[in-house]
Amino acid sequence: MKSSDYQQALKHCELEPIHLSGAIQPHGVLIKITEQHIISHVSANVAQLLQLEPEQLLGQSVTKFEHLAPAYQAFFATKQRHQLQAGALKIEQWLDLCWQRVDDGVLLELEINQDRVDFRELNHNHLARLLHAPSQPSELAAFHDFVLQALYELTGYSRLLIYQFQPDWSGEVVAEKVESGLGTYLGLRYPASDIPEIVRKLYLKIAMRSIPNRDYQAVPIIAMDDAPIDLSQSRLRSVSPLHLEYMTNMGVMASFSLPIIYQKKLWGLVSGHHHEATAMPATMREQCKDWVRTYNVSLSSYFNGERLKLMDRMERLADTFLQILLTERDGLSALQNQGETVMALFDADGFAAIIDDEYACVGDTPTPQVLASLKQWLQEQPENWWSTDCLQCVFPEQPALLAVASGLLALRLDIQRLGKLRFFWFRSEQKQQITWAGNPNKPILEKAGAMMLSPRRSFEKWVEVKSGYARPWQERDHILATKMRAHLLRML
Repeated sequence: MKSSDYQQALKHCELEPIHLSGAIQPHGVLIKITEQHIISHVSANVAQLLQLEPEQLLGQSVTKFEHLAPAYQAFFATKQRHQLQAGALKIEQWLDLCWQRVDDGVLLELEINQDRVDFRELNHNHLARLLHAPSQPSELAAFHDFVLQALYELTGYSRLLIYQFQPDWSGEVVAEKVESGLGTYLGLRYPASDIPEIVRKLYLKIAMRSIPNRDYQAVPIIAMDDAPIDLSQSRLRSVSPLHLEYMTNMGVMASFSLPIIYQKKLWGLVSGHHHEATAMPATMREQCKDWVRTYNVSLSSYFNGERLKLMDRMERLADTFLQILLTERDGLSALQNQGETVMALFDADGFAAIIDDEYACVGDTPTPQVLASLKQWLQEQPENWWSTDCLQCVFPEQPALLAVASGLLALRLDIQRLGKLRFFWFRSEQKQQITWAGNPNKPILEKAGAMMLSPRRSFEKWVEVKSGYARPWQERDHILATKMRAHLLRML
């Protein structure tokens, strides 16, 4: 498989306009209403629930229909973005109505009411625990496990998991509740292409995604005109064929997923898999959303608390570096005399400082000639600090540098009192072993003369050993670099 073929297929996958699929899953009916209260789109199966054909609805005001008008007006009066009216309408059977405000009107999605269980007692028992955020890292795993256990009791799905995104948008299963005999995905890594960027963006717009039966036949949406309908916020939106193939390869018939959001970014997913087609009532989905929303708030509270602790520690470490630099008239001598402490600030294996044209080195560092080229290179960078855990990816033709280090964090300051300061922390190579869920190098299939991405057919453990990489720099390292630079500029 050529790298160019893979990249081309991956780009095609990333650009698939899944929000414009023009179809829904068949377990419900969709109606789009414009800001002028006109019905502009309906799913072709609308008569199954409303006993009205598409042409009877399209172009008409929703207020003309005695079944829909009261519910529509009640929702419109609330000013809410989203509202579930469970069992609010009866024609041949009771229907759930889910209203959703979108940029150019309202989406109405109708399903047969399937209330089977009173969730109130279950909700009361679990909500208090979900409101109690972890106070320290040792409590985090138990908190993840609790929300999965709660969802298992509610849904009965055979596998529940928490999937955390990594900086490169690959993902790792960090918690799992699974029935015996199904094997485990815990600790396995999935490539970023498994959840493309366009899908990740949609998770910022929806609270839950549900697929009760992967073998469904998509229902087309009929429009009043040729305008496509944006289904980004639709619960019923049809699914990419690639994803359905992915579910087939996993042996999964039904699934659901809910986003975990931190600082307005997608941190991860809470996901459920079931090996039989399983209808999930709208009220059950609302309960799932409430619990995961509460879990998300508590998790964010925990992260914020840990971040405050981290900021406090970084302030103290930045002060330590500043004091070392100022303990003697000769700052370079001070840094060299306390080199072990300076290296430990960033858990580094080597440290080099350059003030104007004078050098001080501790631990494993390149030659002065290599440091001089790094100094010149850093001067040309747009940012004042820079890091990588893969120097061979940046300097593939610098064997003298790569023989010493695989990771680098660099800091640049120009201070009138001291001169031009350049600091380099080096990390040596550390072979990385990543356990993937199947070979992440997906096969490329040729269909109709085009190279297409195809999901993996195996999710057995596949171990990758990466050479030429150092221990990755963490958020704490980036915060510390920023703090140190700010302290130096302020004090000097």
